[in-house]
Amino acid sequence: MVLWPLLYVVVRGYLSSDNFGSDPLKRPMFHDSYGPHPSRGGWPHWWLSYPVRDKAGNELWADFEDNVLVILVTCIPPGTSVIPYSLSAGLTESRFKLPNGHEVLLQKCRNELVVISRTGDTRFARLGTGEAGRFFKNAQMQDHVDDILTGAISLVSAQEATRLRALKTPAGSGDTIP
Repeated sequence: MVLWPLLYVVVRGYLSSDNFGSDPLKRPMFHDSYGPHPSRGGWPHWWLSYPVRDKAGNELWADFEDNVLVILVTCIPPGTSVIPYSLSAGLTESRFKLPNGHEVLLQKCRNELVVISRTGDTRFARLGTGEAGRFFKNAQMQDHVDDILTGAISLVSAQEATRLRALKTPAGSGDTIP
């Protein structure tokens, strides 16, 4: 009977040893699944979601719980990425690594579409309830996603879509988003 409190303290200490990853009450941003993790001996852990990439190499990240979509406009075609992990997620903020090595810090937010250009310009637009999950899951089911950015712009109001279209494409051509 005396061993149960001791066992609880030991197990709880092991689970919380990485600060947040194994505590079901402390969900890091962009981590939407909680379950056994093979590299942690089968102990439960929050799993990082993987991005969807379109034909232009842009990355789509989603946080279902907070209803947030982030589009990282890299223009690096799939299969040639020099950014193996462009996201470092935390409890209250996440860092997105750009192709030039710079990082953009994103504070925890809710109901937002966030577009980060290759140069680090960041634009925000409001999303309707549940739009992040629906859009992301739809993009995951497609074999080849043509244009994440244009599809995501269709989720926001006309005024916000105009602001997002004003964001210059990162290719440096001076073209605007259609």
